[in-house]
Amino acid sequence: MITEPSISIGPARGAAAPDELGIGATEALSLSDSLMRLDDAIEAAIGELELALDRDPASAAFRGLCVSRGDAASLLSLAPGRSFWSAPQATDACSRFALTGVTSRLATLQRRFGLDAFETDALLIAASPDLDQRYERLYGLLQDDVTRRRPTVATVVLLAAARPLRQWQGLVRFAADSALMRSRLVRIEADPAQHLSTLGSRYLVADEQAVRFLAGLDQLDAGLQAHCQVHAPAAPSEFHATWRRHAELLASLQAMPLSETLLRFVGATAWERQHLAHALASLHRVSLFCVDLSRIDTGSTAAVQEIERALLAACLRGAIAFIEGIDVVVGENGRGVHALLQSVLAGRAGPCILSGQRPEPHTPACIEVKLPSAEERSALWRAGIQQRGGSTHQADIDEVAREFQLGTDQIHIAAVECVNAQQTPRVEPMPRDLLFASARRQLALRLPRALVGIEPRARWSDLILTSDAADQLREICVHARWRSMVLDQWGFGRTSSRGRGVNVLFSGASGTGKTTACEVLANELGRTLLKIDLSQVVSKYIGESEKQLAEVFDVAERAGAVLMFDEADALFGKRTTISDAHDRYANIEVSYLLQRIEAFQGILVLTTNLQANMDAAFVRRLQFIVEFQFPDEAQREEIWRISVPRQASVDLDLDFDALAQRYPIAGGSIRNIALAAAMLAASRGEPIGMRHMAHGARREYQKIGKTFPDAHYFSSGTPQ
Repeated sequence: MITEPSISIGPARGAAAPDELGIGATEALSLSDSLMRLDDAIEAAIGELELALDRDPASAAFRGLCVSRGDAASLLSLAPGRSFWSAPQATDACSRFALTGVTSRLATLQRRFGLDAFETDALLIAASPDLDQRYERLYGLLQDDVTRRRPTVATVVLLAAARPLRQWQGLVRFAADSALMRSRLVRIEADPAQHLSTLGSRYLVADEQAVRFLAGLDQLDAGLQAHCQVHAPAAPSEFHATWRRHAELLASLQAMPLSETLLRFVGATAWERQHLAHALASLHRVSLFCVDLSRIDTGSTAAVQEIERALLAACLRGAIAFIEGIDVVVGENGRGVHALLQSVLAGRAGPCILSGQRPEPHTPACIEVKLPSAEERSALWRAGIQQRGGSTHQADIDEVAREFQLGTDQIHIAAVECVNAQQTPRVEPMPRDLLFASARRQLALRLPRALVGIEPRARWSDLILTSDAADQLREICVHARWRSMVLDQWGFGRTSSRGRGVNVLFSGASGTGKTTACEVLANELGRTLLKIDLSQVVSKYIGESEKQLAEVFDVAERAGAVLMFDEADALFGKRTTISDAHDRYANIEVSYLLQRIEAFQGILVLTTNLQANMDAAFVRRLQFIVEFQFPDEAQREEIWRISVPRQASVDLDLDFDALAQRYPIAGGSIRNIALAAAMLAASRGEPIGMRHMAHGARREYQKIGKTFPDAHYFSSGTPQ
């Protein structure tokens, strides 16, 4: 029996109280009372202003549009930095307008964002025109300009200050590093009608989300709904498996002050990382605010603003911000966004977790999230299939669990797919191929530019090899399937420090079947075939090639794929004597490959036409070297036969034996000829015959630069 981990669930510092989740009658009264206090201050200020200004009836009609001589004299009589009016002096150090009660949303923002009394009052003043349209006319009157319908920074300073102070003393409270400006609850905007403006004459505008929060609107706006989700705290029963696997980690994270939490979760799957973050948020009794960067155009200039809005929305709700897909903004298109994101996070006002597949430099401390172990994956597979009435062989379940490193959610989806797709009655064991196909679909990845995914279709019947080469290919499949049992259960892995991967070299002339053999291996093992594009890997910049190769190996290992390096001698060539810096870094690149291959956990196939050019150190790290020999006449006849499908329309004169004798070429060329002949025959409405094959052979010989042996078949460039 599994016991629940001993992790306490209690209120965290700064956690939202239950009655803060939605505005009620008490909160509405609190906001109304705060605005009434603001009304009193504005009324007193307007009274002072009226007394100080010129009361000449002739100029009174143009109040706010002109400055009379009397007004000018009054202005000059003031001490520098003083105004005609000032709000009544506060009787204590508390906020002048905001209530400090638990039910006050303004007081909630004060606690969550660490605002002082002045900053809290400034926020209310900035939001007041959005909360009540009366204030637009009142601020126009108070600022002696009917066109200025929002409070300026100077006006906010006078209204929010606890006691009269000089204007420049208040303006410093709106520096970029102040808590109010860092929180992004407000922003300073210039008047569009003024080309040049001072700081004091600019407007202080409350963020729309802050206004919505004060008004009691907790629903996300339409813009954030496209890439954000809010998950409320969940019951302990929903995280039983997560707590069991991560009990010690969660206990240590729970002990951290919530307001200081800035973490990075890496590894596993996005679901596993989010599930762990949700468990942590539930321990603190706060929501998890999820931001999916893959749904944001990180190449646009508005990307940073969207991220800022999302982080503000999380802080307003007292939630832990969970930013998924941080890897997206590390690539070429997102480098600027990544740098700006770091500056945004530096001024955050709440807890945040970054989530991605890989750790990156200059980021918060990384916490690696582990996938379920092979034994746990096997149990998840078995439970998922049995709960839906399916059955399977235990050996097949164990194999798919060992070979495919899936997360809990992926196994659940794959199990459902398997049961729904099973053609045979459910009382019969599920076919192994169905299990592997479902697992492979769950590992469909967004491939980097250096990798090309190939759907393996070739089978053993499509491969014509010598008996020894065919035997070696079957032995490779045996190694791939049984290595986990031999290395782990039988203990052979404890005696070797080398990796658990299967590394193979296919050597032979072009067209002898090396690529087809890779497809056969992947198909037989139920894996995806990933082919590396060397043009996207090799870089003239120091260290860039290694970075690209690291990503290639990581993706292939995570996907449980067969990784193929075609023309491998270009990368795995012999190291040379160092004569300049280019040689030095080329040798470093080869040395990196040696280390990475040794640590690789998957199936790696290198193909080459020039085995003699391969570095000897690579050869020592290979379990198999398969020679693909040039096909003899009997093998060529078999290749000709399988190159023409049975359903194709063929002429009676088509003689595969004669073709094998006449054209001593490799299997790849034979397939090209057969396809070209079929195209020509189809275009003429004829069955495929020897004349069409001869035409295809002529084109193939031209391409490979050999002398065509059947010139007598042609006249005027077309077959007779």
